[in-house]
Amino acid sequence: MVRIGKAIFHDLAWQHEAFLDDPEVAIDNATAQDATSPARRSYADAWRDIASGDPDRIANGNKALLENEQFTIIQPLYDQIAASSEASTFSRTRAFTNKIHPYHRDFLVRFPTGDVIKADDRWAWITEDDGMWAKWQIMPSVAPDERTRLVSLSFSDILGQRFDPIVDALMPTGANDED
Repeated sequence: MVRIGKAIFHDLAWQHEAFLDDPEVAIDNATAQDATSPARRSYADAWRDIASGDPDRIANGNKALLENEQFTIIQPLYDQIAASSEASTFSRTRAFTNKIHPYHRDFLVRFPTGDVIKADDRWAWITEDDGMWAKWQIMPSVAPDERTRLVSLSFSDILGQRFDPIVDALMPTGANDED
């Protein structure tokens, strides 16, 4: 899992830093990356959307980067682990896939027969109606400081599902009935 985290970092950190320095240079570099190491979605197009300043396009660009993370970066590593001697332990991962913010549902609640190790199942969970991506998009209009608060939580708080205080208006329909 640490290897996967590092792979995500190495894929995106330089792009974020380049974008902060000069969006056009970052887009040019992403265009070169698209040509030499094609991903599921174009990095250059994603950064163009983010640079546009249009909120819908910014969201689309960020979603494209997330899609690359799930399908292009994570999935090949999951496939390697699944084919290794660690496969039996790794196959139990789905039982421990909790929501990563309070306005989402645990994987097994939403996809009891799904497999979080499979990119298509993970993507369906991330992008489901009233789910993780949908809530992340509307969060600033409902609770402007909530994203910042959530990304500032410690890893142990996230693992322990200690998200309080909760913004009730962001909770998925029926989520309080699951406790």
